[in-house]
Amino acid sequence: MHLILRSCMQWVRQPHKLWLRRALFQIHLWTGIGLGLYIVMLSVTGSAIVARREITNWLVPRSVPSTQGKRMSQLELTQAAAKLYPEYAVTSVLQSSRPARPVEIVLEKAGGKKKERLFDPYTGRDLGDSDPRLLR
Repeated sequence: MHLILRSCMQWVRQPHKLWLRRALFQIHLWTGIGLGLYIVMLSVTGSAIVARREITNWLVPRSVPSTQGKRMSQLELTQAAAKLYPEYAVTSVLQSSRPARPVEIVLEKAGGKKKERLFDPYTGRDLGDSDPRLLR
């Protein structure tokens, strides 16, 4: 009885020295850190999903560097794409009516693998993915 009373008095006077309290504090600390990181990850990915269109507009080039010179024909653009991607076949060339916009060329490989690339309609230079993989 004396031992129990002594333990209770120690808990009242110096609670930070009890091993059970220290163990519970560590469990609480690491559980809180883990849940906090999980909530931050959910918040960031949820925000990226909500702002997907704005992020895509920021990552995809909306205009070509130079609109000087003659605009390439659809056949010339197809040949430029075929030269850069010989293992792919050009399935469509989507041109915009605006002269400063890049041309989207869809390429397909045997087996169904597709690439959607943006090309400069004045130089035939590859400008990158039309839809960044980050957002797929």
